[in-house]
Amino acid sequence: MYGLFLAITVLITAIILLIYLKLFENKITIKNRLETYTIGSTNLDFKETEVKVEKKKENLTLIGIFSRILPLDKYLDKKKILLSKARLLLKPEELLGICLIVGIILGLLLFLSIGWIGFIIGLIIGFKLPIMYVNKVRKSRAKKINSQLPVALSVLANGLRAGLSFNQSMAIVAKEMDAPISDDFNKVVHDNVLGKEMDEALKDFAEKADDEDVEILVTAVLIQRQVGGNLSEILDTIANTIRERVKLRGDIRSMTAQAKLSAWIIGAIPFVIVIILFLLNKDFVMPLFTTLIGNVLLGVALSMQAIGIFILVKILNVKV
Repeated sequence: MYGLFLAITVLITAIILLIYLKLFENKITIKNRLETYTIGSTNLDFKETEVKVEKKKENLTLIGIFSRILPLDKYLDKKKILLSKARLLLKPEELLGICLIVGIILGLLLFLSIGWIGFIIGLIIGFKLPIMYVNKVRKSRAKKINSQLPVALSVLANGLRAGLSFNQSMAIVAKEMDAPISDDFNKVVHDNVLGKEMDEALKDFAEKADDEDVEILVTAVLIQRQVGGNLSEILDTIANTIRERVKLRGDIRSMTAQAKLSAWIIGAIPFVIVIILFLLNKDFVMPLFTTLIGNVLLGVALSMQAIGIFILVKILNVKV
């Protein structure tokens, strides 16, 4: 029975993933088609035109109806910002649907093992897993941008010294650098070409890059555009500052690596012990999940564990 349920669950999950991958492929095709109309555009002369856009009726979906019934506007807005920072071609409603599917599947699998308490735990963990993945993608992208930023600023400063305009220097960086920073610089140039003010395009870049050094860069450029000054020297100074910050972060990461490893080991020991005991003697562990006293003790243990992990993370999280 368990094997049949697992096979059905895997089959349903595979079908859902295939359907979404097909839709995702269509999104990529549309994105590439739109880029063909903007890449290579260098004309900065614009004429104001009035464009009338008819409001299209939204297709009713299960997630759309669910989001209308419950007050999910703030939650979906936050996830929309998160997805834009991670540069994932997902709608917040789609992310919510993926979270629900993963949570229900994991909850059902744990329900067959340890009952309703397992369903609740699996539902919570499964719901959080896609969001954790999106956060990981966002942080990884921000880290790559931060590592590429000093070189990009040097290229930008050299372009300004060669007599190019700021827009042309940005275009050179977008052409010569690798992703992801080339994509962001390219978007700034394209937004400006399509009519958006450079200040607004730079602010959007800083907001979606989700990096303090990028915010410093944008702030310095915006101030220079208002009061004047030698922008190439400003960019060189910022590049040197970022290099020193990156070096300092590396030193701090090396000094706290052992403490972080100890925190991971200490945090994982209780869960590993419970799993081992469950495999060796299931009847000995099941009262934790099936009795009221066991549930209370389990809740207290998990709360203390969460508090300890939170304190360790705060101690080891040294901001530069």
